[in-house]
Amino acid sequence: MSTSRVNSLKDWKNITKQQFCFEQRQICIIQSDEDFCIEVWGNTYMSNIKPLFVLQKRAVRIIHNVDFREHTKGLFIKSGLLKLKELIELQTLLVMCKTKCKILPENYRGCFCLRGRNHRGKLNFKRQFARTHLKQMCISVVGAKLWNSLENDEKSCSNIFQFKKMYRERIRRSYEIIM
Repeated sequence: MSTSRVNSLKDWKNITKQQFCFEQRQICIIQSDEDFCIEVWGNTYMSNIKPLFVLQKRAVRIIHNVDFREHTKGLFIKSGLLKLKELIELQTLLVMCKTKCKILPENYRGCFCLRGRNHRGKLNFKRQFARTHLKQMCISVVGAKLWNSLENDEKSCSNIFQFKKMYRERIRRSYEIIM
């Protein structure tokens, strides 16, 4: 998501008449920019992600036509968007879910390995050893760590759509608890 794309939101806001259509159009633009390979580049240092998170919050404020100092937590809930960190987690977990369901190509699935059937954590992935901090941010390490931290009902989902729905519901509940 670029700054020019966010600034163009202000121009579109003046052109459109129906607020709902405007919001949906902008949410689609923002989501498509954010989702692009986020599972690969998103698991990095927070200093690299923070400018994007600030830009995301700015775009949500523009969409909802609120002051630049307004809190964004309620705006994210209202628009149904995930915050950047949660979006990174979801896309990383989707790669793990695709691996479990054997949807990913074989050469990508080789990076991940499910534990044996006789183990207590039979739905868990083996965690790879990571000697360097850079390797610890790799999707093969972060993905296994995130997947293993999920509840068993989320891990046992039979398809990706069910998994997405359960994950978003869990995030929505956590928002409600905080608010």
